Amino acid sequence: MMRAAILLLTWITGTGAYPALAQDNHFELIAYHVTDPAASEALIRKIGTEKDTNFWVLTGNSSLLMTDKYRAAAETAQAAPFKAENRMTGTAGFVVLYRADKFAVTGVTSPRLYRTGSGERSPFVLRLRERAVGREFLLAVNSFYAGNREKRHRQASKFKKWAETQPLPVIAAGDFQFEWNRETGRGDRGFRRLTRDHILDWLRPENIAEICTGQAIQDFVFLGGGAQNWFASGRLLAPLAGDCGERLPLRVRIFLPV
Repeated sequence: MMRAAILLLTWITGTGAYPALAQDNHFELIAYHVTDPAASEALIRKIGTEKDTNFWVLTGNSSLLMTDKYRAAAETAQAAPFKAENRMTGTAGFVVLYRADKFAVTGVTSPRLYRTGSGERSPFVLRLRERAVGREFLLAVNSFYAGNREKRHRQASKFKKWAETQPLPVIAAGDFQFEWNRETGRGDRGFRRLTRDHILDWLRPENIAEICTGQAIQDFVFLGGGAQNWFASGRLLAPLAGDCGERLPLRVRIFLPV
């Protein structure tokens, strides 16, 4: 639970307005899993309309991820420099675009949490520094196992243990495949393992009740360590390609302490 977020942040539907007190000290992130060529092309168009997004956290088949085109679209939309960090492992891809005049990457790693050959992808972790005040945090991008629940649940347990040992605030984002369902109000066992003991707290989208009946949420953002004290809010966006039931981009705004 984002302790003070519910009390102090108000998302005004359609405007994205936040309290003026914190307006100059926040950043915005959009997470999205690219499923097919149409979604990748739609993503380029979406990036080209976003004026305030500091980070794009993207996962998907490596053949679908067009890093240079995404970066060019972001720079054109904001008239500002963007850089990209990516990792392609077999068919799996991770891309992070970030606003380079506001943030610097000071380290990139993929901690080996799972045994070689298991098919369980290690997180793609960026150590970031906010240029204005020097604050550092970790952005850990994940793509959990889709076809084997036991492996996915094991990934959740091991990733939580890793997050618990990190001295910096942790933002974990990506394709967790937890199948959170609106009707049941719960995710699978992996979700429960990851969020047990509040080592990592789910940043629950405030418009989750608006998703299609029967649609499962598979892309998530979790906050760990010092990030759990940050004010934050998230919203699911409309499908970029296709109709109801397609993957939904997740927009997150995080207000940093001054």
